[in-house]
Amino acid sequence: MTIRCQFRTMLMAVGTLLLPLAGASAETYCSGTVPYLCAGCTANATIKVVVASVPRKLVVGETNKGVWCGQHWGTMGGHSSFRIVKAPRLGNVSAHGDAIFYKGNRVGHDQMQIDMSWLGPSNQPLKGTFVFDIDVVAQPF
Repeated sequence: MTIRCQFRTMLMAVGTLLLPLAGASAETYCSGTVPYLCAGCTANATIKVVVASVPRKLVVGETNKGVWCGQHWGTMGGHSSFRIVKAPRLGNVSAHGDAIFYKGNRVGHDQMQIDMSWLGPSNQPLKGTFVFDIDVVAQPF
C-alpha cells in the first residue's frame, strides 16, 4: 500500500502511515509504503520524509507543524510492545502506545528496525519485525 498525503493534523489509520488531513498546501512531507506484518515475519517498509528543519506550511487554525512521520497499529489485537533493535542514525524514533514516530534531522538514507509483540486472537503472544528504509530529503515533494 503506497501512501502519499500532505503532512497536517494526525489521522489515526490502522496499518498505514499516520497521515495528516488534506489541507490547502500541495506539498508532501511524509510518504511511504508499510506492508502487513505477520507473526514470525520480517516486513520491509519504505518512508520518504522531509528533514525536520524545513518549515512546514500551516493551514488556518493549525498549531502543530507536524515534523514527525508515524505508523499506528490500533487493531492488531492486544498490542503489547515495541522494541527498537536498530535506532536510526539521521533522526529520532519515538514509540507511544501503539504507534511509532520518526523525525529526520539530517538529509540522507536512514534505517531502523523495530520488533513488535502483540496478542493474537486466542491471546497467544505473537512477534514480528519491521525494517524501515527511510529517505530523508531536503525539500517537500
